[in-house]
Amino acid sequence: AAPGEGLDDGRLVFVDQRLSLFTVFVQIGIAVIGITALAAGIAGFLFTVIRPETRVGMLAAAALLLSPDVQLGGFNYGLYANLVGFGLFAATSVVNYLRARGSESPTATEATASPEKPPEPPTTESSE
Repeated sequence: AAPGEGLDDGRLVFVDQRLSLFTVFVQIGIAVIGITALAAGIAGFLFTVIRPETRVGMLAAAALLLSPDVQLGGFNYGLYANLVGFGLFAATSVVNYLRARGSESPTATEATASPEKPPEPPTTESSE
């Protein structure tokens, strides 16, 4: 058989699929965004504390972004899963970012950076 052609005897043959550098960087970027969505969904924090419904959106975005590319009947489902996942991640991130900017409460880093003065213990006077 010529190089790049499959054998007809039922054996599994890997065909050389040259990847472009652009494709590799796009897939790495998608994976980084997917892992960020997964971490935010699990930890419950991105810019500020995430509400439960936003966490579900983050976890759904992570599942879509980290899903493999699947082609069925010449239709690439992976591309559309990545697009929907990216849109969901972007929407939930923007909503949470705007919520963080609008809130007056300190974030976790500000709360640990400037702790309040602890209350003084009560003094006991001895009557001698």
